[in-house]
Amino acid sequence: TAPQQHWRNVLLHSPQTQSWTLTEESRNRTNLLRLKVEREKLSDGMDRYKYLNSLNLMVKINEIHNRNDQLYNRAFELLNKTNQFNTTGKRWRESELLDFLMSKRGTIYSANVRDRFANHGLTAMAIVSGSTIIQFVMSCRIFGLGIEIALLNQIMKKMHDSGIDKITAAVKDTGRNASSRDFYRSNGFSLDHIEDGEMEIWAENGVQNAPEWIIFE
Repeated sequence: TAPQQHWRNVLLHSPQTQSWTLTEESRNRTNLLRLKVEREKLSDGMDRYKYLNSLNLMVKINEIHNRNDQLYNRAFELLNKTNQFNTTGKRWRESELLDFLMSKRGTIYSANVRDRFANHGLTAMAIVSGSTIIQFVMSCRIFGLGIEIALLNQIMKKMHDSGIDKITAAVKDTGRNASSRDFYRSNGFSLDHIEDGEMEIWAENGVQNAPEWIIFE
C-alpha cells in the first residue's frame, strides 16, 4: 500500500496537479500571441526607443494579500506555469502559498499591462516576504518591453517606504530560466552569498529608474 499512498499524495498535492480557475488571460492566450507578432512587426526598421514609446504602455501595480483578491487566481496560474522568466522556478501548492501569505506576512505584487494593441492582463508578478523578493516571474508575451524593470522599481520603492533599508532577492538556476538569470545584476544588485550551494542571494545597490516609456496607472 505504500506505493499507492505515495502516488495518491503526488496526485493530490503536487503543484503540477493543482487546479485553478481558467483566467481571462488563458482564454485569450492565442489572440494575445497573435497580437504580440503584430506588435513586433511594427518594430521592424524603427528606432527602438521610438517603437517602445509608440506602444503607449500602461502598467498598473497591485498588491495581493489573500485568496479573496480578484487577481489571485491569475497570479497563482502565472506562478506555476512560467519557466523562462522565473527567478527560482519554484512551484507552489495553493495551500502552501496561502499559508506563506498569512504566516510569513508575504505579499504578491503584480503588474497588469495594456498597450495600444490589447489589454494583456496580469503578466508579471513577484512574491515578497520581509526584506526579500522571494520569486519574480513574467510571461514571455511581454519580453523586451521593460515591464519587469517597471515592476521591480515599484516594488523596491514600496519596500523602502515601509521602512526596509536593504532589499535582497533570490535566484536559482533551473536550467530553463536563462531569461531571468541576470535580471537583478542588470538592475544594480550584487551577489551577496549563496545558500545551500544553489540559491543565490542578491543585495540591492539602490533603486533603478523605471523605463520612461511606461506610464503607471
